[in-house]
Amino acid sequence: MSINHYPAPDPASPAADDWLKPAERAARMLFGLEAPRLSRLEGGRVNESFRVESAGRLLVLQRLSDFFLDSQSLGLNWYKIHRTVTEKLPLKLAPVPPIYQDLQGRFVARSPQSEGSWRLTGFVDGGQAPKNPVGGREAARLLGRLHRALNYPAPLDLAPPPEGEFTNQHLPRPDEFTSLETAYRGHPGLTELQPLIDRAAEAAMQLPFFPGFRNVFNFSDVIIHGDCKAENFLFNREGRAICLLDWDSVGYGQLLVDIAEMLRSWGLSLKGNGTAAFENFSAVLQGYAETGLPLNEDDLNLLAPVLRAITLNLARRYLTDALAGIYFKWDRAAYPSLYDQNKARAQKMLDLADYLLDHEADLTEAFRRGHQAGLEFGQPQGPHLIMP
Repeated sequence: MSINHYPAPDPASPAADDWLKPAERAARMLFGLEAPRLSRLEGGRVNESFRVESAGRLLVLQRLSDFFLDSQSLGLNWYKIHRTVTEKLPLKLAPVPPIYQDLQGRFVARSPQSEGSWRLTGFVDGGQAPKNPVGGREAARLLGRLHRALNYPAPLDLAPPPEGEFTNQHLPRPDEFTSLETAYRGHPGLTELQPLIDRAAEAAMQLPFFPGFRNVFNFSDVIIHGDCKAENFLFNREGRAICLLDWDSVGYGQLLVDIAEMLRSWGLSLKGNGTAAFENFSAVLQGYAETGLPLNEDDLNLLAPVLRAITLNLARRYLTDALAGIYFKWDRAAYPSLYDQNKARAQKMLDLADYLLDHEADLTEAFRRGHQAGLEFGQPQGPHLIMP
């Protein structure tokens, strides 16, 4: 989600009414906002978001995906996280936006007239995270502070999230790819996708399924964000990371999963010459080492295969979505069909997985360099949480 708006349609057109009226009704009826003025927030592929002005306040109103229904655990967890982080990290802007209750005291609101489930949070004025070493290091410093705030002296007690798969916390197995052939036998796109399915299954077989690696996905020992890609960080005009958005995937996990997702987002947009941004990889590890939870040598050695597993798992999801004909949003300007969009995304993830395997030693060395630089910069000793 970003702060840029979709172009507003003609207010007299039926499209404008369909576009804003459900959100206006939710703002008034569910949250009691007076004379709300709404504009749509661009970005985000899951929830529909609106910027709201009411009584001198700026807020964000979201209609949640049907996946979340009216799960109160989402709101309760968000509230606990905001309260805990605000107490431990008294910054000028809270790095987690506040969430507000509706007129019935619920954090996720729903009624027969509201046309969905709704959530109201604070608005944070910021820009997109730069995908360069400076941006990667700064965002990783914020993630490190949040990890420490949510896990020291013990992990925060959170409610179970809605039942379902959170992709970044799932370990893809080879049979999950080959089973697509049986599940979608007779699908008109299966023949075209078969080479990608075979390639993905073979790549999954090359993951190091020894106990230490499997434990990253089997054991949940800390609170992690679960989706800390660059698009979820907001930066101010001075280039500081001020906020991490989208806490719907928060839960118990392994901190390497969060770090690997940052690495995928910052370093794996392959350049025209077929190389990745190794300086971004090092910068992310440096920033995290400066502020985050401790990493040991085993952690650094596991990061590259964990990153590869996350990439393959996204390929699995896109292949499945291509065959099932689903996804949260279809980018009609870029792809002729939803099927083509999912196929292209799966292809890109498989290309990245191949690259990661071919350059695993170099990647691990870049991680070590960044981590060591962060420690030398001055990792604080003990549980100090209030950091610049």
